[in-house]
Amino acid sequence: MDFKVLYVDDNKLYFTQLENAFGEFQEKNLTGEPLNLQLVPAYYPEQIKCALDKNPDVELVLADVFYDRHDGRGDNAELEEVLDAVEGWVKTDASRRARMPVIAYTRHQDELHTACMPLRHRLYDIWSKRAAFPAYVAWRLSRLAGELDRLAPDRRLLRSIRSIADTTAPTWH
Repeated sequence: MDFKVLYVDDNKLYFTQLENAFGEFQEKNLTGEPLNLQLVPAYYPEQIKCALDKNPDVELVLADVFYDRHDGRGDNAELEEVLDAVEGWVKTDASRRARMPVIAYTRHQDELHTACMPLRHRLYDIWSKRAAFPAYVAWRLSRLAGELDRLAPDRRLLRSIRSIADTTAPTWH
């Protein structure tokens, strides 16, 4: 089973570390199937829609909280921009799931309170980069893949139906 994760972070080092951890992580998910973790990059929130358009089978978004732009916006403006982009993309097509899980992945403890906690109702989870090192992230995402399968067992079938390219297919597809 493939499990695609959109990773939004302007630090390419973190992306490389996660990509390496995904490559090293080969384990069966909770359903007993081989799991292929795949990382899709977006370096800034503005790139999310394009990345999701190119990879509509992304299952989850893992997003940094702050980006090295220092443009004077509020504490959670960039995380809110990530959430708005993901939620907006999901709403553009009625055949998509009602919600895509977004995990805030931050390296600063104070960000947990100033940026993440006010938006916690829109987040699936909040992880600290200090505690959730890349190997842990790969392992935890493998567990989430199984959990998402249990919560929506027909999601892979629905994704296959959505991918039908034939426009003459019946409308119930």
